[in-house]
Amino acid sequence: MPIPRRVAGLALAAGLLGACTSGGGDAAPEAPAGPSRAEQADAAAAVQSAASILRANLTSVLQQHVFLTGAVTATVVAGADPAPAAAELDANSVNLSRVVGAVAGGEAADRFLDLWRGHVGLLTGFAAASAAGDEAGVAAAKAGLDAYRDEMAGFLNAINPHLAKDTMADSQKAYLGAVQQAIGAQAEGDPAAAGKLKQAAENMPRMATLLVAGITKNAPGAFEGRFDGSAATLRSVLASKLQEHVYLSWMAAGTAAGGADKEAVATLDDNAVELANIVGSAYGDEAAGQFLGLWRSQVSAVVDYARARSGGDGTGAQAAAARVAAEPPRFAAFLGAANPRLDEAVLAADLGAHARALLAAIDSQAAGSPSRFADVRAAAGRTRDMAARLSTAIAAQFPDRFS
Repeated sequence: MPIPRRVAGLALAAGLLGACTSGGGDAAPEAPAGPSRAEQADAAAAVQSAASILRANLTSVLQQHVFLTGAVTATVVAGADPAPAAAELDANSVNLSRVVGAVAGGEAADRFLDLWRGHVGLLTGFAAASAAGDEAGVAAAKAGLDAYRDEMAGFLNAINPHLAKDTMADSQKAYLGAVQQAIGAQAEGDPAAAGKLKQAAENMPRMATLLVAGITKNAPGAFEGRFDGSAATLRSVLASKLQEHVYLSWMAAGTAAGGADKEAVATLDDNAVELANIVGSAYGDEAAGQFLGLWRSQVSAVVDYARARSGGDGTGAQAAAARVAAEPPRFAAFLGAANPRLDEAVLAADLGAHARALLAAIDSQAAGSPSRFADVRAAAGRTRDMAARLSTAIAAQFPDRFS
């Protein structure tokens, strides 16, 4: 049975990966008969091109910005010390400025960082005012963000005429509006806050693509390969959805105490369906269903672990951790059977390290450690290499679909 598309249209997988679909039905498509080594190498190279890497990395860093912003504002709303979360968010801001510096020089990077840090401060102020019911403070923060949006759009257009001011302003408006809605939900104690933060983060792949389009047009030849091809899209989408899985798992774990994580777990399951649909785009609905069953089993074990840790149930946590540890070999075997270009041992090691890093972030969160924000950022960072490895193998397996 085909997997239900719980996220309307699944724009990322269905729209951007539409070229990968084989035409319906539950049976997984057969690999093209005898693709040549040259064809396989070309498809893999399209995934690994400089333009593809730029798009995937910029997507990941921008998406991470949204989730780390949510971590900062959640601490502000809770009346906790935001400094540890703010430090990770600022490190993310510095990484973004380095991208600007690489293509526009150090002076532009410094100006970007000043503007970007300013808007982070405004979002933090918006959270504080929202939590306090300070309508004047909320209005002032909104006005400041509107001014920032126009200033950033003008700055980007000034350093790169291919980044149209109106387009940049519209992109910022969509992102800022969605983030403010998520922060408002946090301030109200709305259990849908995790879902709203996910929606806000989903603005970032489009923003990244717009920026990369302008960057590559402004510097023709500087980034070899296609940023907008099906191979680059596959890598970018996998990178964003795998990273999203980490942050949504961590957010669900943060609400596990007292069983208050129902909405957050449902949002995490939306991500699982999206990942399964990406698998189905390449291998068909039957394979997508198998993947979803495996992924949901892992998610269930992670959620059980978080609930046990938050409840001080050491025995339950140990049992759940054992279930989590048992999943990577099963995933590796499934993916290795679907794609012989994947090394099962390497994949199992990657997935195992990912799982351990995620549990470590959940541990530090349950303990209230200041390192919990650095730990989740580190766990999320591991997904980029996994996305690169998976997308390269898929493209090489189906070279007629990826360029």
